[in-house]
Amino acid sequence: MLGSQVMASVIKPDVFKKINYVDLGFKKNNLTDTRVSYEALTLSFAKNKFTQRSETSYKNKFGSHLIIGGSEKYPGAALLSSRSSNISGTGHTSIFTSEKIIKSIIKNTPETTFFKSSFDDQSSFKKYTSLSIGVGLDQNKDSKKTIYAFLEYIQSTKNIHNIIIDADALNILSSINYWWECLPRSTLVTPHIGEFNRIYKFKNYESIFEKLINFSKLTRLCILLKGPSTLIAQNNEVIVNTAPNGGMSKPGMGDVLTGLIGGLASLPKIKVKDAAILGAYVHSEAGRLSRKIKGSTSMTASDVISFIPQVFKNLEK
Repeated sequence: MLGSQVMASVIKPDVFKKINYVDLGFKKNNLTDTRVSYEALTLSFAKNKFTQRSETSYKNKFGSHLIIGGSEKYPGAALLSSRSSNISGTGHTSIFTSEKIIKSIIKNTPETTFFKSSFDDQSSFKKYTSLSIGVGLDQNKDSKKTIYAFLEYIQSTKNIHNIIIDADALNILSSINYWWECLPRSTLVTPHIGEFNRIYKFKNYESIFEKLINFSKLTRLCILLKGPSTLIAQNNEVIVNTAPNGGMSKPGMGDVLTGLIGGLASLPKIKVKDAAILGAYVHSEAGRLSRKIKGSTSMTASDVISFIPQVFKNLEK
């Protein structure tokens, strides 16, 4: 409910067994500012972005997703991301990571392949319609070299990708002046509030909606701000997930989301913003189903992955 109580809840209160009031961060001027469009992340809104799978297509028609990340310090991040990517509808998921952790990833996701090339070989990246970078990457010297090589590749290549930048990739980029100028408009950044502060640098946390809009206009990128109420912003539009879930404030949840969005972003002709909208909706709904069965205290990122197929099945109806 935005602004006032829905009339149906007054006329037929028995229909609404329980009403929770959640502060989404809106201020009065947000609701009266006609320059910005606000949308709630609902089933109908997500369905408008969802494309039914053809019965006659083959896997190469659904793109390929390359995950660049994982480290000996955070080996599970790339695993979680690859698992969610593999059930997102993408035609192929591959991992660009340390050989020391690849065996455990392939053991748990046998559908995933190991990318053994380098950024110098641009032709090897051509088939990947989406690239995700940052999950479990760490901030050591090798990780920084990876980010610098990635930026050089993006600036010089003629290959076209939807790009998702997350976690330590954002932390490393925050030390580079005007880093966003190296990236195409088909890029999504997915920070939590602390990472957003590092890449945008602000002193207070008020007027977060205005900050998101200004950041998107400055960088020309799409941004998904992770938090209790996930926000997606580009230009003058903000999409708000109005279903916060305390059970999802756990390790690995962001890795699952990145894998989902990256997999969806590999699909033909999809915009990275629409992949973010779909991914955020599926992630949130899978979390809701997980909480219903496991409870807020004990549900995990792996539990959320197990409910993703049910959410996609509901979208297919």
